[in-house]
Amino acid sequence: MNQHLIEFQGELDFDAFQSSWRHLIERHQALRASFHWQESDRPLQVIAKKATLPVERIDFRSLSSTERQRRIEEYLLVDKERDFRLSDAPLMRLTMIRLTEDTYQLYWCNHHLILDGWTASILAQELLAIYAALSKGRPPVLPPAPSFRDHIAWLQKQDLDSAERFWRDIIGDLIEPRSLSVNLTASPKTTDFPESERYTRLEHRLTETARHRVLRTVGTGRSERRDRSDVRTLASLWPQVRQAGSRDGQNNPLAKRVLLSGCRAER
Repeated sequence: MNQHLIEFQGELDFDAFQSSWRHLIERHQALRASFHWQESDRPLQVIAKKATLPVERIDFRSLSSTERQRRIEEYLLVDKERDFRLSDAPLMRLTMIRLTEDTYQLYWCNHHLILDGWTASILAQELLAIYAALSKGRPPVLPPAPSFRDHIAWLQKQDLDSAERFWRDIIGDLIEPRSLSVNLTASPKTTDFPESERYTRLEHRLTETARHRVLRTVGTGRSERRDRSDVRTLASLWPQVRQAGSRDGQNNPLAKRVLLSGCRAER
């Protein structure tokens, strides 16, 4: 699940905003995708002819800035626990939060099955371009959208056996997953931890580093940058991972391999 916050300044034409999302969903087949596996021998991805995306509206104008921020953070945490019904398209949710007379925050949540961080940033740019046109009474003008059907056909033509041989050659010298020895001296009362908690503490440390290095967190009062993917985050944190993995004194290779699933190299 991906969560995005987009801030709007100025007067908002809500009808044009809703129409912009309708245009976006009509434009991209992947946004109308649903997934079915109980009625068939194999999982199926189905593209609906139409999909409706309602927009919830919340008004926080009467609250103080501190209370507004607390309520937004609370809302994000609660919504993160809500599941999507994979058989119902679109696999997205929208909430428009009004902060002041001329300030809004759009909360946009989508399932990772239909969008990743890179494509979400592209859609956000298209959304703003469509809204700019519709709010001025003009039809939106965008280049033709890539065909999702053609992309699926390209994926089905790929030689999976050849890809497997390639990656086995690349990672052939890696025998087993590497145990990460983490410095756990931060707590003076605890000197020994099980392996499972090592990973938990390392994950927390890397998450905190990522928060300061890559992302702007909720509560800063600034526009968030959540268009960076986990791949970029991992790449930026690789020095910390290497340092944690080299403390055990072993000489086993430590490697980073990044897979970009479904990306066409020839594009």
